[in-house]
Amino acid sequence: MSVTTDQRLLDLGVRIGTLRNLRGMTQAQLGAAAGISRASVANTETGRQGDIPATKLVALAEALGVQVGMLLGEIPMPEVPIVRVVTRSDVVCDDCGQVRAGFLTQAEAEEARHKHIQGHTR
Repeated sequence: MSVTTDQRLLDLGVRIGTLRNLRGMTQAQLGAAAGISRASVANTETGRQGDIPATKLVALAEALGVQVGMLLGEIPMPEVPIVRVVTRSDVVCDDCGQVRAGFLTQAEAEEARHKHIQGHTR
């Protein structure tokens, strides 16, 4: 069964979004680091961007600190649990199911997310 171009673009977008989240970056921060707009990052992550120029892939890879091959699925993604900020005050780990609640700010929730991920990688 052949993988369609649409599916490849969706897979690429998922990898970019996952890496961006692992780096604790917003779409706007990634866009600024790569020299593209936040909307362009959002469209790329959702597969709505269409064909993506090589220069854009290189810029995104550099901003994420990975090789282009990782974005394209040629190099495996890092094995790290996905820890999401569910609401402004709640963080949940998809790997172990741990939930931490009651953060006052988004920044505090993001900091807890990063600390939790580090605990999994030790």
